[in-house]
Amino acid sequence: MQNCNSANLQVETEINSNMIPQTSATRNALEGYEQIVNLLADRVRSVAQGFQTGPYITGRSGVGKTYTVRETLEACRTHSVFLNARITPAAIFDLIEEHAHSIIVIDDVPLLFGNLQAS
Repeated sequence: MQNCNSANLQVETEINSNMIPQTSATRNALEGYEQIVNLLADRVRSVAQGFQTGPYITGRSGVGKTYTVRETLEACRTHSVFLNARITPAAIFDLIEEHAHSIIVIDDVPLLFGNLQAS
């Protein structure tokens, strides 16, 4: 079991006054985003430590889900395998067997079943 309690993913949400207006609404939005990212990192750490088998993470494109997962697993020094939807559902079973002691991250799961001809 990995010990990564001290591996905190720090989310930098500094407001650059030249690029983003410093309003209370902006600060609140960034604080809310930071809380969500930290919650996601906490869930990933719980998988790395063996407390959870794995979360299903969903959200808009480009908000940092994959980045947060990848950075957290690296900070925990956990062996992991990242896949995207370019694999057949049947090939997933081979991958699971090959990497039985790794954390397997499948990115874009909804696309996986829409692309059954993937190789």
